[in-house]
Amino acid sequence: MAQEDQIPPEPPFGRSRASERRVAGAEVSRRRVNEAIDRGGRSDAPRVFMCECGRVGWNTTLTLGLGEYDNVRTSFERFLVAPGHDVHLIHDVLERHGSHDVVARRGAERPEADGVA
Repeated sequence: MAQEDQIPPEPPFGRSRASERRVAGAEVSRRRVNEAIDRGGRSDAPRVFMCECGRVGWNTTLTLGLGEYDNVRTSFERFLVAPGHDVHLIHDVLERHGSHDVVARRGAERPEADGVA
């Protein structure tokens, strides 16, 4: 099975502040890559974005149109992740879209998500 098809293991969250910083760093680094992709064009042609999960060492990609990515990024607290890549201890799943999920860090101010289990 390829990495793209697997759900990576949960990071060792809560064991140390260093682990928490690595997870946050992974999220932010991938978001920066995605923001550069977003700035790179204005057509809604599908583009390859990185999963913004905090799972260190994983490089899963997702194909979305720029409009779809812009819908994910309506606030800084929202992250684009592959299905199943949310980190259960820190993320709440806000939206599920088949090919991708939208998560927010637990405790971040956000409107209630309808129909998300």
